[in-house]
Amino acid sequence: MQPADRFGAAHIRASSAAERMNQCLAELCTALGRQFSPQETRPTVNCNVLTEHQQTLASSDDTITKSVESAATTETALVAEQKRLSEKLNEPQQKYQTYKQALKEWQTALEAIEGSETEPESLKGLQLRVAQINELPTKLAHHTRNIRQEDRRANFLSVRLDRRREYRPDAKSA
Repeated sequence: MQPADRFGAAHIRASSAAERMNQCLAELCTALGRQFSPQETRPTVNCNVLTEHQQTLASSDDTITKSVESAATTETALVAEQKRLSEKLNEPQQKYQTYKQALKEWQTALEAIEGSETEPESLKGLQLRVAQINELPTKLAHHTRNIRQEDRRANFLSVRLDRRREYRPDAKSA
């Protein structure tokens, strides 16, 4: 099939489709009580109306663009104010957290200085040693008293044993 034949066949199909459409429109117009004319179906273009619509759309585009820019600026300002107010509301909490952190650091430093009783160079270790040194005279006195009592008891028992030996009759003969 030649290219001209293909275009011819397409034209014949298009014109038959146009005829069928015209018939349908005619029937519709008859049903509505109007006269159908195939020339009326062709659209007419009013350039003035299109130009007015184009200008209206352009001006509404400008208005919308300005409105969007204004909304973006307003949003930025509101976000900044929200952040500022949020920080203002959070300020007491932040101060409290800072205080707690400083207190924790101070307590850690105090524990390092005070140490424990098992660390001889720490404050608590030195306090324990001083307390032990202060108790030495009392312990020494108590220990000395115990030794004296044991010495007296030993002397008493020794004297008693000696006296028994003196008074035993069989002890003299031996």
